[in-house]
Amino acid sequence: MAACGQAEENQLKERRGKMEADVIVIGSGAGGLTAVVAAKAGLDVVVLESAPVFGGTTAFSGGGVWIPVNHHMKELGVDDSRAEAEAYLKSVLGNFYDAAKIDTYLTNAPRMLDYLERNTEVLLAASTIPDYAPSAPGWKTGRCLLTADYDGGGSAPISTCCVRRFRRWACSIRCR
Repeated sequence: MAACGQAEENQLKERRGKMEADVIVIGSGAGGLTAVVAAKAGLDVVVLESAPVFGGTTAFSGGGVWIPVNHHMKELGVDDSRAEAEAYLKSVLGNFYDAAKIDTYLTNAPRMLDYLERNTEVLLAASTIPDYAPSAPGWKTGRCLLTADYDGGGSAPISTCCVRRFRRWACSIRCR
């Protein structure tokens, strides 16, 4: 759970502009809040948010993420392969296709998904949302995952005290 208390609140106010941390995250969207992984590993994490609430564009978008060859596709009965994902990306990206970056993404995105689902409260769900270019080679459904329903009143890694702090300027995430 995020550390919470008046003493910490006062300390954060005093340290404004002088804060030190092992990891500093700008923005509290889905990507930024995966910093809880670093906090679970014992690092001091600070998430900075300029908006009056946290969640970034993820809070408005439904939290969709595009991950080819993900394990949720089996739930839909959809088979996918790295070669099909590469063909799709080559087709839609054209001159912007960067083989090294695509290779890194296709190797690590499914690993990241597995890691987050095993080690955090992040859960994604299969969807039948199709890829954007149906005429492109390698086109599939099931690559777009959506956030699973989540009960924020349970054992969330960020407490209500932290939410109030976000409205001021920063949130310090500590996992016990």
